Amino acid sequence: MKEIYTNEEYLDKNPNWHENDSDWKFKQMEIMLKKFTFESVVDVGCGAGKILENIGKNYPNAELFGFDITENVHHLWAKRDKKIKFSNEDFFNSTRNYDLLLLIDVFEHVENHYDFLRKLKPFSKNFIFHIPLDMCALSDITNNYPQKRRSVGHLHYFNKSTAIATLEDCGYKIVDFKITKGYLQSITKVNRFLLPARIFFDFILGKNFNSRFMGGYSLMVHAK
Repeated sequence: MKEIYTNEEYLDKNPNWHENDSDWKFKQMEIMLKKFTFESVVDVGCGAGKILENIGKNYPNAELFGFDITENVHHLWAKRDKKIKFSNEDFFNSTRNYDLLLLIDVFEHVENHYDFLRKLKPFSKNFIFHIPLDMCALSDITNNYPQKRRSVGHLHYFNKSTAIATLEDCGYKIVDFKITKGYLQSITKVNRFLLPARIFFDFILGKNFNSRFMGGYSLMVHAK
């Protein structure tokens, strides 16, 4: 599966590497960022790098670093603020520590995600994770997990409870979390069709229940 990111298979299916979601994802983490101080930020699996650019605009004194295994995003990195240091090197060869490590929609793509998360822990004091909550009743009924694997390379599927348990099992202490409405960002025909129902059940049942019922949500977590 790793090869789909380094060849052009993932790029063909996601040509902007989710750049269009970056502003929204930054807004979801804004409140968390204000609760602690940091001078250096690293985004592991940074993709287009636009989340880092948003952080740089709001925290101009912060050092910014982005790591991604693929060279297919170099044309997107070229559009970013030149103060951001991007690299295709293996992040685990990094010799420094960071005040904040971002892992935004990443570890569901990693084959051995437990080992990956444990290896990340020594590199930072604070972590912000964004985790798609693919596991829900609607996905079980429609069996859309194979589609998630083909289109966006998800190998693991989570709900809120299993996502938090995974982080805790790997030694992270949960400081704060929030459920985010990823369905509002989706432009697929299926999600457009389901949008009125999601909004209705979101209002009636709340995000916590509806994330397990209809899906279309993610989880933003601040951990130490």
